[in-house]
Parts: sequence; C-alpha cells; structure tokens
Amino acid sequence: MPRGHLEGDYIDEVRGQRDTIFPGLDTSMVALMGRISRIAQVVQARSDAVRAAQGIVCREFDVISLLARHGGTLSPTRVSTELIISGAGVTKRLKRPSSAGFITRIPDPADGRGSLVRLAAEARDLLRPILESVLGFVGRLRARRREPDRQLTEAPLPPWSRVFALAGRCVVALGMAGSIGVMSGLGHHY
Repeated sequence: MPRGHLEGDYIDEVRGQRDTIFPGLDTSMVALMGRISRIAQVVQARSDAVRAAQGIVCREFDVISLLARHGGTLSPTRVSTELIISGAGVTKRLKRPSSAGFITRIPDPADGRGSLVRLAAEARDLLRPILESVLGFVGRLRARRREPDRQLTEAPLPPWSRVFALAGRCVVALGMAGSIGVMSGLGHHY
C-alpha cells in the first residue's frame, strides 16, 4: 500500500494508480482532500434524505440554520457573506422558505430603503430534529473509527478549516462564488 499506510482505502488505491501513471507527481493533498470529499458525500446524502423528509433542501436549510444561529434576523448582505454566495443566490435561496412561511422580509430600521430577513418560529422547530438525526449519524460513524484514526484526522482539521474559509472569502472577492458551490454544500453551516 502506498505512503506507508497499514491499512489502505479507496484514496490510497487512487494515489497508487496515479503514481503508476504519473511517477513523481505529488498526490499528498489527495490523501486529505479526497477523504474529506468522500466523507462529505456520505454525510451529505444522509443530510439530504433527512431534510427531504422535512420538505426542505440543503440551500434552504443553510439559510434557516444561519438565521437561527445569528438570533433570527440578518441582512441579505450578511447572508451572502456568511454563505459565500452572490446577492442573486441569496434571492433564490430565500424564495421557497419565504413562500413556505419559514422566513419573512421586514424593513431595516437602520436603513428605510433596505430589508432584513427574519426567521419564523416554525422554521426554528425544523432545525432540531434534522440536526439530531444528522449529528447522530455522524457520531455513529465516528464511533466506528479506531483511536489512532481519530487522532490523525481530528488534530489537523481545525487549521485547515481556517485556510479553506479564507480561500472561500478570496474566491468570493474575485467574483467566482459559483466555482465553490461544492464548499458551501459540505454542511459546514450546521
């Protein structure tokens, strides 16, 4: 198995195949990013199923969760910044939750020309069962790992998450938010 692993996985297999095709190509980031991506896909599929049972999709859940975490009311600009999406993306994400009565737009008292997005109490009630189900699933996955695996994966991730958050802000600043749509779908808004 490549790279001195005691026990290989799909990512090790891919890296070994790439080593055969392209000797000398540094695939070390695949070890981290590939595993994060595969884990995110599994958790995303579970999250999608749980949210679908509640009648909402990921994009809507992200907005509802964001508003709940920030006290229930934010400006559309702040929603855009937090979710790393364009203003047009915010408008699209607010449409269905607004029609369903999960959010409302209210006048911004600080600026009579603008509006704020406010979370309805019914939307807040959706969050807990979704979070309990998804976090319970992730907890069961985590419990299956061996202790050495936990130590290897948990220690380096907090610094990486800061790097990726900075990269996301830089991409948005360059006007390429659509190119990182996958990042916002990884569930980091929970």
